[in-house]
Amino acid sequence: MPLTPVLPSRRLAFALTLVGTCALALAADPPADEDGPPQPKTFTFQKANVSLGTVAAEFKKQTGFEIDLSRADASRTLKVDANKLNFWPALEQIAREADHHLVFQEQGRKVMLVGSDATYRELPTNFDGIFRLAAKRVTAQVDLENDQAYCEVELSLTGSRLSTHSWSRIRASR
Repeated sequence: MPLTPVLPSRRLAFALTLVGTCALALAADPPADEDGPPQPKTFTFQKANVSLGTVAAEFKKQTGFEIDLSRADASRTLKVDANKLNFWPALEQIAREADHHLVFQEQGRKVMLVGSDATYRELPTNFDGIFRLAAKRVTAQVDLENDQAYCEVELSLTGSRLSTHSWSRIRASR
C-alpha cells in the first residue's frame, strides 16, 4: 500500500487492520450461538446534575459491568444524555462527561476512570457491536537514505466480554 510520509487519517488506521481485526475479534470473542454474534448491552440514563458515582452505579445495574472509580472523582457532577446507547459508546460518553481518562487493566477485564492529572482525550475509535477498536499511537517515519516511508499504528481491540488485544506494530510502507 503506497503511503506518503504524512500522518494517516483515522480511516487509514482502521483500514490497515480490517481483515486481521475481524479474524482476531472472532477468535477473541466468538459468537454466543449459530444465529449470529452477541449483541452489546445498552445503557439509558438521562439526567443532569448527577454524580459520577450515581451514573457508574446505574451503568452496573443496566449492563452488569462495574466501572472502577478508585482513582476517579466520584462526586463530580455530570449531565448524561444516553438513550439506549450501546455499551462502548455509553462508557466513552461517561468518561467524556466526567473529563476522565479510560484505563484498561487486567488485559481489559477491568476498566477504570482516572481523574485529576489524566483528563479525557478522544482517540480515533470505532465501535462495532461488542467490539471497541482504538488507535492509540501513530508513528510516521521516512528513511531518507533508503527512500523508504512507513507508518506504524498501535491498536487496541477490546470486546465487551472484556478481553483486550493490542498490537504494537502494524506497518504500511511505500
